[in-house]
Amino acid sequence: MAKKERKQRFVGWKENVALPDLKIKQVIAKIDTGANVGAIHAADIKIKKKNKVEYVHFKVMKRNNTVKKTSAKLAGYKRIRSSDGDVEKRPYIKTELLMDGITKNIELTLADRASMDYTMLIGRKALGRRWMVKPSNSFLTKPNKTTFMIQNIIKKITKIKPKLSTTGGTSDARFIRKITPCLEFGLVGKTMHKVDEAVSISDLKKLTKIYSEILKNYF
Repeated sequence: MAKKERKQRFVGWKENVALPDLKIKQVIAKIDTGANVGAIHAADIKIKKKNKVEYVHFKVMKRNNTVKKTSAKLAGYKRIRSSDGDVEKRPYIKTELLMDGITKNIELTLADRASMDYTMLIGRKALGRRWMVKPSNSFLTKPNKTTFMIQNIIKKITKIKPKLSTTGGTSDARFIRKITPCLEFGLVGKTMHKVDEAVSISDLKKLTKIYSEILKNYF
């Protein structure tokens, strides 16, 4: 029986991903086909043994200055040549990557990436044959858990399931979409952009509640 061909998928040079095992809901990763193994910015790295198994405890330092304390089973050490040519021995872990709605087990080295623009780097080993990179684009992947979390909150409060769409007119998100993932949701009124523009108080209260629930669930 002939094996079914897997559909080719595409990613941009940077993507919004999640690391479920590390309880990291969202991080922007740079896709680097020049690197074999991926890396994540880690600080205060400590190796501890529990029941004869070594675990690595560390802090993930994100670009927005938030810090996430996490831990994982130590998979071993790898000798990595950095961008400036130096070879260093780094601890690495095996963890689950969520990208483009697909989960995959990958290897990540723990490194000081404070001088780098992105918290995380995804190498060609993680991409495998599943994804091809479009270097001129960014954020090409499908909606992730954050998107659906927001969609469910809106549905719960308004009793209407919002449709994911890129139609509806020109958006200022076009100026920042290559820098960060964007999702727009807000008030709609018949007087939008007209003289004496107005919205109902009840809609305003619902919107406030939606924004509040999104912040609680995200952080």
